[in-house]
Amino acid sequence: MRRRSGDAYVYALAAVLLEEHVCADPRERLLGLRAGRSRRIHWRDESAARRMLITQVVARMPLRAMVVVDIYPESGKAERVRRLCLDRLLCELSQQKVETVCIEARDQWHDRRDRALVDALRGAGRVERGLRAEWRRSVDEPLLWLADVLVGSVVWWLGGEGESFDILGPRIEFL
Repeated sequence: MRRRSGDAYVYALAAVLLEEHVCADPRERLLGLRAGRSRRIHWRDESAARRMLITQVVARMPLRAMVVVDIYPESGKAERVRRLCLDRLLCELSQQKVETVCIEARDQWHDRRDRALVDALRGAGRVERGLRAEWRRSVDEPLLWLADVLVGSVVWWLGGEGESFDILGPRIEFL
């Protein structure tokens, strides 16, 4: 989530699609990009120069991405917007026959709400029952950093800072 302008906010979620057999190399590359004692890469914490370096490395990875964006007023509820975005993303991933979705763990309360959404989508037949959803902390799964990089490039682009998006944008499908 990021304030866009005035009283509008942008909420975006990304999914990075990778074949299971190619995951090891991107994980290693991302681990090598950590700065100092940092345990992870997080787009908003990186300098502009580091964001560009990260962008260039990610641009060479065999991936594609989907991003859901919602622009909502200050009076809107971020959690409600997140659920709408996650709903849209999960339904699309299910239609594309994705087998496993790794969702970044937040905290027990928020994760429980996300799990309830996944269960509700399965129950309504909007998501395949066989779609496996896992929750992992970003410090434990470097591939989650890819989604953060891609969604960060989109949100920064919407805020007028499009250098990274110019490079990564062709790999992103907007939903």
